[in-house]
Amino acid sequence: MAGRRRKPKIYDERCYTNFGEQPSPLEIQLGYGLIPLVDKEGNNAPLLEDITYVRNQIDGEYGLPLPSVHVRDNMCLEPYEYKIFLHGVEVGGYKKCDPHYVMCMDTGYVTEEISGEKIKDPIFGLDAVIIHESKHMEAYFQGYVTPEWHVVIKNHLYEIIRKNLTKFLDQSMVNKLVEKVRKTNPDVVSDVFFMKLFLVSDFKLVLNQLLDEEVSIRDMNTILETIADYLPEKLKPYELAEKIRQRLALSIISNYLEEDKSLHLIKVSPSVNKFIEDHAYYPDSRVEIPYCTMDELSSKKFTKAFNEAMLLIQKKNLHPVLVCASSARILLAQSLHHNMPGVRVISDLELYTLKDAYPIKVEGDFSFDETKA
Repeated sequence: MAGRRRKPKIYDERCYTNFGEQPSPLEIQLGYGLIPLVDKEGNNAPLLEDITYVRNQIDGEYGLPLPSVHVRDNMCLEPYEYKIFLHGVEVGGYKKCDPHYVMCMDTGYVTEEISGEKIKDPIFGLDAVIIHESKHMEAYFQGYVTPEWHVVIKNHLYEIIRKNLTKFLDQSMVNKLVEKVRKTNPDVVSDVFFMKLFLVSDFKLVLNQLLDEEVSIRDMNTILETIADYLPEKLKPYELAEKIRQRLALSIISNYLEEDKSLHLIKVSPSVNKFIEDHAYYPDSRVEIPYCTMDELSSKKFTKAFNEAMLLIQKKNLHPVLVCASSARILLAQSLHHNMPGVRVISDLELYTLKDAYPIKVEGDFSFDETKA
Protein backbone atom coordinates (compact mmCIF):
# COMPACT_ATOMS: atom_id res chain seq x y z
CA MET A 1 0.00 0.00 0.00
CA ALA A 2 1.21 3.47 -0.89
CA GLY A 3 2.59 5.48 1.96
CA ARG A 4 2.89 2.49 4.29
CA ARG A 5 6.11 2.43 6.29
CA ARG A 6 8.32 -0.64 6.30
CA LYS A 7 8.93 -2.26 9.61
CA PRO A 8 12.59 -1.71 10.54
CA LYS A 9 14.79 -4.82 10.68
CA ILE A 10 16.02 -5.88 14.08
CA TYR A 11 19.52 -7.39 14.08
CA ASP A 12 20.41 -9.94 16.71
CA GLU A 13 23.95 -9.33 17.96
CA ARG A 14 24.28 -13.05 18.61
CA CYS A 15 24.52 -13.55 14.83
CA TYR A 16 27.88 -11.72 14.78
CA THR A 17 30.47 -12.26 17.46
CA ASN A 18 33.58 -10.49 16.16
CA PHE A 19 32.84 -6.95 17.36
CA GLY A 20 36.06 -5.10 18.16
CA GLU A 21 38.26 -8.18 17.71
CA GLN A 22 41.74 -7.91 16.25
CA PRO A 23 42.09 -9.34 12.73
CA SER A 24 44.08 -12.55 12.52
CA PRO A 25 47.78 -11.98 11.75
CA LEU A 26 47.50 -14.65 9.03
CA GLU A 27 44.30 -15.90 7.47
CA ILE A 28 43.46 -18.08 4.47
CA GLN A 29 39.93 -17.96 3.09
CA LEU A 30 38.75 -20.75 0.80
CA GLY A 31 35.88 -21.13 -1.65
CA TYR A 32 33.64 -24.12 -0.98
CA GLY A 33 35.33 -26.16 -3.72
CA LEU A 34 38.63 -26.08 -1.79
CA ILE A 35 37.17 -27.16 1.57
CA PRO A 36 38.35 -30.80 1.00
CA LEU A 37 41.93 -29.48 1.37
CA VAL A 38 41.26 -28.82 5.06
CA ASP A 39 38.57 -31.42 5.76
CA LYS A 40 40.07 -33.81 8.31
CA GLU A 41 37.07 -36.13 8.11
CA GLY A 42 37.15 -36.44 4.34
CA ASN A 43 40.90 -36.95 3.82
CA ASN A 44 44.28 -36.14 5.32
CA ALA A 45 43.73 -32.36 5.05
CA PRO A 46 46.90 -31.68 3.00
CA LEU A 47 46.68 -27.89 3.32
CA LEU A 48 46.64 -28.05 7.12
CA GLU A 49 49.77 -30.21 7.02
CA ASP A 50 51.37 -27.73 4.60
CA ILE A 51 50.60 -24.81 6.92
CA THR A 52 52.28 -26.62 9.82
CA TYR A 53 55.28 -27.27 7.56
CA VAL A 54 55.53 -23.57 6.60
CA ARG A 55 55.42 -22.46 10.25
CA ASN A 56 58.20 -24.92 11.12
CA GLN A 57 60.19 -23.83 8.07
CA ILE A 58 60.01 -20.13 9.00
CA ASP A 59 60.97 -20.93 12.59
CA GLY A 60 63.92 -23.01 11.39
CA GLU A 61 65.18 -20.45 8.86
CA TYR A 62 64.59 -17.21 10.76
CA GLY A 63 63.99 -18.19 14.40
CA LEU A 64 60.58 -16.52 14.20
CA PRO A 65 57.70 -18.41 15.87
CA LEU A 66 54.66 -17.54 13.78
CA PRO A 67 51.16 -17.16 15.19
CA SER A 68 48.50 -19.68 14.19
CA VAL A 69 47.13 -19.39 10.66
CA HIS A 70 43.35 -18.95 10.66
CA VAL A 71 41.72 -20.99 7.87
CA ARG A 72 38.04 -20.57 7.07
CA ASP A 73 35.58 -20.99 4.23
CA ASN A 74 34.05 -17.95 2.56
CA MET A 75 30.87 -18.53 0.55
CA CYS A 76 31.36 -15.16 -1.18
CA LEU A 77 34.45 -16.45 -3.00
CA GLU A 78 34.47 -18.35 -6.27
CA PRO A 79 34.24 -22.14 -5.69
CA TYR A 80 37.95 -22.73 -6.37
CA GLU A 81 39.29 -19.42 -5.13
CA TYR A 82 41.58 -18.74 -2.18
CA LYS A 83 42.69 -15.49 -0.58
CA ILE A 84 45.48 -14.80 1.90
CA PHE A 85 45.11 -12.00 4.44
CA LEU A 86 47.78 -10.31 6.53
CA HIS A 87 46.34 -8.52 9.59
CA GLY A 88 42.99 -8.34 7.80
CA VAL A 89 44.40 -6.99 4.51
CA GLU A 90 44.23 -9.13 1.37
CA VAL A 91 47.77 -9.74 0.09
CA GLY A 92 47.36 -12.61 -2.39
CA GLY A 93 45.11 -15.23 -3.89
CA TYR A 94 43.94 -17.02 -7.02
CA LYS A 95 40.53 -17.89 -8.49
CA LYS A 96 41.06 -21.03 -10.59
CA CYS A 97 42.35 -23.79 -8.31
CA ASP A 98 40.01 -26.35 -9.91
CA PRO A 99 41.23 -29.87 -8.97
CA HIS A 100 40.28 -31.08 -12.46
CA TYR A 101 42.95 -28.78 -13.91
CA VAL A 102 46.70 -28.43 -13.40
CA MET A 103 49.00 -25.41 -13.45
CA CYS A 104 52.18 -26.05 -15.46
CA MET A 105 55.32 -23.97 -15.00
CA ASP A 106 58.38 -23.92 -17.23
CA THR A 107 61.50 -25.05 -15.36
CA GLY A 108 63.83 -24.04 -18.19
CA TYR A 109 64.03 -27.63 -19.40
CA VAL A 110 60.78 -27.79 -21.37
CA THR A 111 61.25 -29.81 -24.56
CA GLU A 112 57.91 -28.94 -26.18
CA GLU A 113 55.36 -26.25 -25.38
CA ILE A 114 52.02 -27.56 -24.19
CA SER A 115 48.73 -25.99 -25.22
CA GLY A 116 46.35 -24.58 -22.62
CA GLU A 117 45.16 -21.39 -20.95
CA LYS A 118 48.13 -19.06 -20.47
CA ILE A 119 48.23 -17.30 -17.09
CA LYS A 120 50.62 -15.68 -14.62
CA ASP A 121 51.32 -17.84 -11.60
CA PRO A 122 49.94 -16.28 -8.38
CA ILE A 123 53.22 -16.42 -6.47
CA PHE A 124 55.90 -14.86 -8.66
CA GLY A 125 53.91 -13.69 -11.68
CA LEU A 126 55.77 -16.08 -13.98
CA ASP A 127 54.30 -17.47 -17.20
CA ALA A 128 52.27 -20.62 -16.64
CA VAL A 129 49.70 -22.77 -18.45
CA ILE A 130 46.47 -24.31 -17.13
CA ILE A 131 45.67 -27.74 -18.61
CA HIS A 132 43.15 -30.50 -17.90
CA GLU A 133 44.32 -33.13 -15.42
CA SER A 134 44.22 -35.78 -18.18
CA LYS A 135 47.30 -34.09 -19.74
CA HIS A 136 49.19 -34.02 -16.42
CA MET A 137 51.72 -36.75 -17.25
CA GLU A 138 52.25 -35.37 -20.75
CA ALA A 139 53.26 -31.99 -19.26
CA TYR A 140 55.49 -33.69 -16.70
CA PHE A 141 57.47 -35.60 -19.33
CA GLN A 142 57.83 -32.42 -21.41
CA GLY A 143 59.68 -30.77 -18.51
CA TYR A 144 56.95 -28.78 -16.78
CA VAL A 145 56.54 -28.49 -13.01
CA THR A 146 52.95 -29.39 -12.11
CA PRO A 147 52.35 -28.70 -8.39
CA GLU A 148 49.10 -29.69 -6.73
CA TRP A 149 46.89 -26.78 -5.70
CA HIS A 150 47.49 -27.20 -1.98
CA VAL A 151 51.24 -26.93 -2.73
CA VAL A 152 50.61 -23.73 -4.69
CA ILE A 153 48.76 -22.25 -1.69
CA LYS A 154 51.54 -23.42 0.66
CA ASN A 155 54.28 -21.83 -1.46
CA HIS A 156 52.26 -18.63 -1.82
CA LEU A 157 51.81 -18.44 1.95
CA TYR A 158 55.54 -19.01 2.52
CA GLU A 159 56.56 -16.22 0.12
CA ILE A 160 54.10 -13.76 1.67
CA ILE A 161 55.43 -14.54 5.15
CA ARG A 162 59.06 -14.32 4.01
CA LYS A 163 58.46 -10.87 2.50
CA ASN A 164 56.66 -9.65 5.63
CA LEU A 165 58.73 -11.06 8.47
CA THR A 166 58.65 -7.79 10.39
CA LYS A 167 54.82 -7.83 10.52
CA PHE A 168 54.65 -10.64 13.08
CA LEU A 169 57.06 -9.69 15.86
CA ASP A 170 55.18 -7.96 18.67
CA GLN A 171 56.32 -7.27 22.22
CA SER A 172 54.55 -10.35 23.57
CA MET A 173 56.48 -12.58 21.19
CA VAL A 174 59.73 -10.76 22.01
CA ASN A 175 59.18 -11.48 25.70
CA LYS A 176 58.66 -15.17 24.92
CA LEU A 177 61.94 -15.28 22.97
CA VAL A 178 63.76 -13.58 25.85
CA GLU A 179 62.32 -16.07 28.34
CA LYS A 180 63.86 -18.93 26.37
CA VAL A 181 67.29 -17.33 26.80
CA ARG A 182 66.63 -16.75 30.49
CA LYS A 183 66.42 -20.53 31.04
CA THR A 184 70.02 -21.05 29.86
CA ASN A 185 71.67 -17.65 30.35
CA PRO A 186 69.76 -15.63 32.98
CA ASP A 187 72.74 -13.33 33.58
CA VAL A 188 72.66 -11.72 30.13
CA VAL A 189 68.89 -11.16 30.35
CA SER A 190 69.28 -9.52 33.75
CA ASP A 191 72.21 -7.40 32.53
CA VAL A 192 70.42 -6.13 29.42
CA PHE A 193 66.89 -5.52 30.68
CA PHE A 194 67.35 -4.88 34.41
CA MET A 195 70.88 -3.59 35.01
CA LYS A 196 71.14 -1.51 31.82
CA LEU A 197 67.37 -0.93 31.51
CA PHE A 198 67.19 -1.75 27.79
CA LEU A 199 63.59 -1.34 26.58
CA VAL A 200 61.73 -4.28 25.07
CA SER A 201 60.41 -1.91 22.40
CA ASP A 202 63.99 -1.07 21.38
CA PHE A 203 64.85 -4.76 21.34
CA LYS A 204 61.93 -5.36 18.98
CA LEU A 205 63.30 -2.64 16.67
CA VAL A 206 66.69 -4.37 16.63
CA LEU A 207 65.16 -7.76 15.83
CA ASN A 208 62.94 -6.32 13.10
CA GLN A 209 65.93 -4.60 11.53
CA LEU A 210 67.61 -8.01 11.27
CA LEU A 211 64.48 -9.73 9.97
CA ASP A 212 63.99 -6.98 7.39
CA GLU A 213 67.14 -8.24 5.66
CA GLU A 214 66.15 -11.87 6.29
CA VAL A 215 68.76 -12.43 9.01
CA SER A 216 67.82 -15.25 11.37
CA ILE A 217 67.20 -14.27 15.00
CA ARG A 218 67.41 -17.87 16.21
CA ASP A 219 70.74 -17.31 18.00
CA MET A 220 69.09 -15.07 20.59
CA ASN A 221 71.87 -15.66 23.10
CA THR A 222 74.51 -14.11 20.81
CA ILE A 223 72.15 -11.23 20.01
CA LEU A 224 71.65 -10.39 23.69
CA GLU A 225 75.35 -10.83 24.52
CA THR A 226 76.21 -8.33 21.75
CA ILE A 227 73.67 -5.83 23.03
CA ALA A 228 75.09 -6.18 26.55
CA ASP A 229 78.57 -5.42 25.19
CA TYR A 230 77.57 -2.30 23.24
CA LEU A 231 74.82 -0.76 25.37
CA PRO A 232 77.28 1.50 27.27
CA GLU A 233 78.05 3.20 23.93
CA LYS A 234 74.40 4.38 23.72
CA LEU A 235 73.92 3.23 20.14
CA LYS A 236 70.65 3.54 18.28
CA PRO A 237 68.71 0.33 17.54
CA TYR A 238 69.86 0.15 13.91
CA GLU A 239 73.48 0.62 15.04
CA LEU A 240 73.10 -2.25 17.49
CA ALA A 241 71.69 -4.35 14.65
CA GLU A 242 74.85 -3.67 12.63
CA LYS A 243 77.03 -4.83 15.54
CA ILE A 244 74.93 -7.99 15.84
CA ARG A 245 75.34 -8.67 12.12
CA GLN A 246 79.11 -8.66 12.60
CA ARG A 247 78.78 -11.27 15.38
CA LEU A 248 76.42 -13.38 13.26
CA ALA A 249 78.41 -12.92 10.05
CA LEU A 250 79.38 -16.57 9.68
CA SER A 251 75.78 -17.79 9.74
CA ILE A 252 74.56 -14.87 7.59
CA ILE A 253 77.13 -15.29 4.85
CA SER A 254 76.84 -19.08 4.79
CA ASN A 255 73.40 -18.54 3.21
CA TYR A 256 74.99 -16.72 0.27
CA LEU A 257 77.41 -19.47 -0.76
CA GLU A 258 77.24 -20.99 -4.20
CA GLU A 259 77.24 -24.72 -4.99
CA ASP A 260 81.05 -24.79 -4.89
CA LYS A 261 80.83 -23.59 -1.24
CA SER A 262 82.58 -20.33 -2.09
CA LEU A 263 81.44 -16.72 -1.76
CA HIS A 264 81.25 -14.74 -5.02
CA LEU A 265 81.26 -10.98 -4.52
CA ILE A 266 80.94 -7.66 -6.26
CA LYS A 267 83.27 -5.20 -4.53
CA VAL A 268 81.92 -1.70 -3.92
CA SER A 269 84.62 0.83 -4.78
CA PRO A 270 85.79 3.57 -2.37
CA SER A 271 84.25 6.17 -4.70
CA VAL A 272 80.79 4.59 -4.33
CA ASN A 273 81.23 4.22 -0.57
CA LYS A 274 82.08 7.92 -0.34
CA PHE A 275 79.20 8.87 -2.65
CA ILE A 276 76.73 6.97 -0.45
CA GLU A 277 78.04 8.51 2.76
CA ASP A 278 78.02 12.00 1.24
CA HIS A 279 74.34 11.58 0.31
CA ALA A 280 73.30 10.10 3.66
CA TYR A 281 70.46 11.46 5.75
CA TYR A 282 70.42 10.55 9.45
CA PRO A 283 67.02 11.16 11.10
CA ASP A 284 66.94 12.44 14.67
CA SER A 285 64.46 9.72 15.59
CA ARG A 286 65.80 6.58 17.26
CA VAL A 287 63.23 4.53 15.36
CA GLU A 288 64.01 5.63 11.81
CA ILE A 289 66.85 4.22 9.74
CA PRO A 290 69.30 6.41 7.76
CA TYR A 291 68.97 6.48 3.99
CA CYS A 292 70.46 8.10 0.90
CA THR A 293 69.03 11.20 -0.74
CA MET A 294 70.04 11.60 -4.40
CA ASP A 295 69.04 14.06 -7.07
CA GLU A 296 67.68 12.66 -10.34
CA LEU A 297 71.00 12.83 -12.22
CA SER A 298 73.01 11.17 -9.44
CA SER A 299 70.35 8.50 -9.05
CA LYS A 300 70.54 7.66 -12.77
CA LYS A 301 74.34 7.37 -12.63
CA PHE A 302 74.13 5.22 -9.52
CA THR A 303 71.53 2.89 -11.06
CA LYS A 304 73.42 2.59 -14.36
CA ALA A 305 76.68 1.66 -12.60
CA PHE A 306 74.86 -0.81 -10.35
CA ASN A 307 73.15 -2.52 -13.31
CA GLU A 308 76.50 -2.88 -15.07
CA ALA A 309 77.95 -4.54 -11.97
CA MET A 310 74.95 -6.87 -11.66
CA LEU A 311 75.39 -8.06 -15.26
CA LEU A 312 78.69 -9.64 -14.23
CA ILE A 313 76.85 -11.73 -11.64
CA GLN A 314 73.79 -12.52 -13.74
CA LYS A 315 75.83 -13.82 -16.67
CA LYS A 316 77.36 -16.40 -14.33
CA ASN A 317 74.00 -17.17 -12.66
CA LEU A 318 75.33 -16.29 -9.19
CA HIS A 319 73.72 -14.77 -6.11
CA PRO A 320 74.09 -10.95 -6.17
CA VAL A 321 76.22 -10.15 -3.11
CA LEU A 322 77.92 -6.76 -2.61
CA VAL A 323 80.64 -6.01 -0.07
CA CYS A 324 81.14 -2.41 1.02
CA ALA A 325 82.58 -0.36 3.88
CA SER A 326 80.84 -0.93 7.20
CA SER A 327 80.02 2.79 7.47
CA ALA A 328 78.03 2.59 4.21
CA ARG A 329 76.42 -0.87 4.54
CA ILE A 330 73.07 0.11 6.03
CA LEU A 331 72.77 3.04 3.59
CA LEU A 332 73.49 0.90 0.53
CA ALA A 333 71.25 -1.91 1.77
CA GLN A 334 68.35 0.51 2.28
CA SER A 335 68.91 2.05 -1.18
CA LEU A 336 68.62 -1.36 -2.85
CA HIS A 337 66.20 -3.11 -0.53
CA HIS A 338 62.85 -2.11 -2.03
CA ASN A 339 63.74 -2.00 -5.73
CA MET A 340 66.13 -4.97 -5.76
CA PRO A 341 65.15 -7.18 -2.79
CA GLY A 342 67.25 -10.14 -3.95
CA VAL A 343 70.55 -8.24 -3.60
CA ARG A 344 72.51 -8.89 -0.40
CA VAL A 345 74.88 -6.31 1.07
CA ILE A 346 77.58 -7.27 3.56
CA SER A 347 80.27 -5.10 5.14
CA ASP A 348 84.03 -5.46 5.09
CA LEU A 349 83.95 -6.11 8.85
CA GLU A 350 81.44 -8.94 8.39
CA LEU A 351 83.63 -10.39 5.66
CA TYR A 352 86.71 -10.15 7.89
CA THR A 353 85.11 -12.33 10.54
CA LEU A 354 85.00 -15.18 8.00
CA LYS A 355 88.80 -15.28 7.78
CA ASP A 356 89.50 -18.58 5.99
CA ALA A 357 86.11 -20.21 6.60
CA TYR A 358 85.09 -20.06 2.91
CA PRO A 359 86.90 -19.30 -0.37
CA ILE A 360 86.15 -15.78 -1.59
CA LYS A 361 86.01 -14.86 -5.27
CA VAL A 362 85.64 -11.23 -6.41
CA GLU A 363 83.69 -11.16 -9.68
CA GLY A 364 83.98 -7.42 -10.36
CA ASP A 365 83.62 -3.87 -9.05
CA PHE A 366 80.70 -1.54 -8.50
CA SER A 367 82.16 1.89 -9.25
CA PHE A 368 81.44 5.14 -11.03
CA ASP A 369 82.70 8.70 -11.26
CA GLU A 370 80.01 11.16 -10.16
CA THR A 371 81.80 14.02 -11.92
CA LYS A 372 81.36 12.45 -15.35
CA ALA A 373 78.18 12.94 -17.34
